[in-house]
Amino acid sequence: MAVNLLEYGMDSQAGFIVITGEVGAGKTTVIRRYLKNAGDDVTVGVITNSSKSFGRLLTWVAMAFELDHRGRDYVKPGFPI
Repeated sequence: MAVNLLEYGMDSQAGFIVITGEVGAGKTTVIRRYLKNAGDDVTVGVITNSSKSFGRLLTWVAMAFELDHRGRDYVKPGFPI
């Protein structure tokens, strides 16, 4: 079911898809299965082990997609993503 939800999120062009669960629930397996079958037109940024402080989450996202994030350590209006 999680793979279906991930595929739906990608097909509907959801801005973010979050997969959460307990250790051993199969999150990594679901993502690997999706990525194995994803087409070349799909760009995926994977952020793992994010901290409870989301102040630097934007930096992680920018790095995952190889975007310029220098001087933009925290979320600011007008960040061109």
